[in-house]
Amino acid sequence: MNSVSLFRLMLLVLITLAGVAFGTAQKPLVERHQPGVSEYVLGPGDQISIQVQDLQEISTQPIRIDPNGYIDVPLIGRTEVGGLTIDDCRSAMAKLVSKYVSNPQVTINLVQNESRSVSVIGSVNNPGVHSTQGPQRLIQAISMAGGVRNDAGSRVIITREARWGLLPLPTAVMDSRGTFSTATISLQDLLSAKFPDDNIFVDPGDVISIPKAEVVYVLGTVKRGWRIPSRGERLDLSAADAFTGRGVRSRRVAG
Repeated sequence: MNSVSLFRLMLLVLITLAGVAFGTAQKPLVERHQPGVSEYVLGPGDQISIQVQDLQEISTQPIRIDPNGYIDVPLIGRTEVGGLTIDDCRSAMAKLVSKYVSNPQVTINLVQNESRSVSVIGSVNNPGVHSTQGPQRLIQAISMAGGVRNDAGSRVIITREARWGLLPLPTAVMDSRGTFSTATISLQDLLSAKFPDDNIFVDPGDVISIPKAEVVYVLGTVKRGWRIPSRGERLDLSAADAFTGRGVRSRRVAG
């Protein structure tokens, strides 16, 4: 092989190795897990069962997650699982038991979910406490309560326990004792998706309140008195006339 052919061969090998190295750099050896929206997030009150193949010391009996998000597991001890998805919990348990079993096969099952109950009160068709299956957004929570009534006002007030952090809304404020945060948003803007970021995910224990609309009374020289629900906007005489459908009573002006 002459020197030119040898140079070409070496150049080809270098290009091939560079391509392999570049491809390896572009793709990490271990992909970071990013939980999807549809995955259930564990929380206080949930019950899970843990099964580890070839490790009989860990029972498959249901374990309830305590109010602080922890469980007690034989051999492992007190472990925090609140806030993890099922897949994340499985990965964490596999890592913890790897000291006892090589390449552990771990199965996590959700036996009962109690952590994602939210309260929807006020001008909704079915007010009360509602349980959700996995992460739900604000509009979904209102829909579970049967949607808003005709007498609903212009505001949605959300209250959240401090353990879940400050509400991710511009108007959020923490109370003086630091026990909960509160935020107010426009109901119309929420339902029309004017500001998509307002449609936040609800957390366990959230309270969603939709107050009734204030009422404007139309009395006096009208064909019939009427009550008009006001959702925060200003009403003039023509708006009142259009709402009642009655019209203003004509009057004779003295000449």
